[in-house]
Amino acid sequence: MEENMVQQSPDTRLRWLMPGALILAWAVDFLFWGRIPGISFFIWCGLASGLLVFLAVNLKLRTHRLTWLLFAVVLLSAGMTALRMEPLTRFVNGAGALFALVLLANTYTTGHWWFYHLLDYLVRLFSSFFTGLSRLGELFRVHFPEGGKQVSTPGIVLRRACAVLRGLLLVLPILIFFGALLSSADLVFRRQINTLINWFSLENLLEWILRAGLVLTLMCVFSAILLEGLLPRKQPQRPDPSRQHIAPFLGWTETSIILGGVNLLFLLFVVIQFRYLFGGDVHIQQIGLDYATYARRGFAELVAVAVFSILLAVSLGVISQRKTITRIKLFSAFLILLFLQVIVILVSSFQRLALYETVFGFTRLRMYTHVFIICLALLLLVLIAMELFEQRGRFGLALLGFAYAFSLALGVINVDGMIVRLNVLHAAHGNELDYTYLRSLSTDMVPALLHLQPNPDISRTVHADLTALLTCARYDALEAEQPDWRSLHLSPLQARIALQNWQVGLQEGFTVHVRRGEVFTSSPRASWACHPVRGWD
Repeated sequence: MEENMVQQSPDTRLRWLMPGALILAWAVDFLFWGRIPGISFFIWCGLASGLLVFLAVNLKLRTHRLTWLLFAVVLLSAGMTALRMEPLTRFVNGAGALFALVLLANTYTTGHWWFYHLLDYLVRLFSSFFTGLSRLGELFRVHFPEGGKQVSTPGIVLRRACAVLRGLLLVLPILIFFGALLSSADLVFRRQINTLINWFSLENLLEWILRAGLVLTLMCVFSAILLEGLLPRKQPQRPDPSRQHIAPFLGWTETSIILGGVNLLFLLFVVIQFRYLFGGDVHIQQIGLDYATYARRGFAELVAVAVFSILLAVSLGVISQRKTITRIKLFSAFLILLFLQVIVILVSSFQRLALYETVFGFTRLRMYTHVFIICLALLLLVLIAMELFEQRGRFGLALLGFAYAFSLALGVINVDGMIVRLNVLHAAHGNELDYTYLRSLSTDMVPALLHLQPNPDISRTVHADLTALLTCARYDALEAEQPDWRSLHLSPLQARIALQNWQVGLQEGFTVHVRRGEVFTSSPRASWACHPVRGWD
């Protein structure tokens, strides 16, 4: 009976946790050390997800249905980092994948992330991590039967380490003796042995020590996350989204004055916007401004107003006192009116940005802002629905959804490809195409360029610029060295395959040549500089 209890105790099931954490830590070293992350990040996230499933099955844990949604988020976000080369897209999706992995490990069996408050996403995750660190000793106290006795894991590890050390000391002189004879007998073998010896030079030895230390540190970090996430010391209770963490202290009179004043100010602004911004060019010219100048002034401030309005509404929802049903309904009405007016302000900001782009074209920052404004407007609609259904405590979940919607949207629309398409459309209406800026974009733009280049609606000048861009891109694709498979990205790979068969530039007389170390492409009519392209390796 006692043996059965020992076999079923949680400690005996931990034997796979630390080896799994060691595999994850070693994979970080193998996939990322000295290399640019590429498809390796997607592979590592897939390995981490698979390890979670393996440990959960080994521990006989139930997988919560909401956990599968997090799995999808991890794989989608990690996949975007391998699919796109545009910097912000890769960064936000990489960060999102890592955060979703941590959520996954901490709420694998409970699905509590769906009910977290805003601060819970940080406080609970950090507290779980430090609790896991304090429990690492449990991983070294797993008992195994040996010689009829229960011998602790540290004792077994120490005994085996001493045996391995003695074996190494005995075999070392034997290996040196036979190695010297074989090296004298074969020159090729001698060269390989010399290469092996160079690995253990002082410089390489310091690097190996640093990498070993990093692997051990990461092993402890991953072990702590997995230990407290899958086998918590105390089973956490499901958070209540409606529960207040701070006792309300701001009176209703003060709250109503604040919300009433802000709503009146926003209403005045909206009325003026309908006259000047939505009313046409005539009204703007009456104040001595053109559309571009009016659009440029105050755009960032309007976005800031929208963001701070949401923070104000959330803060008042936490600290304001509403003791009667009437006050609760009035408070919700104030917030809904505020959110609706902020949506109008966002439409004004979006319109300003569009007006500015009609003159100056599209850039990455402007594309980011487009996507941000749309996602922020969707967040406001969600907040309005939360007010109507009395789910104000779900703001943290709504904000998390906004963050992932923004990051995934950047990858889906292909920022650099969209910039090329919109700027070519902008140039088709008689504006100048900024060749130099387009040349600085990543290989994500190549599919859009190939699609637009035969467009009969564009002018001869724009057609020449696009052909020059593709000629430079083809040169870079064919001349670039093949990267290590761990640094491989799908975007440059797809571009390289597509450009190998592209012959339009050659047919139109475009050639590539090098002058004083700089690469140029030229045609019988003009010459373009091939600035260094980012993203081939």
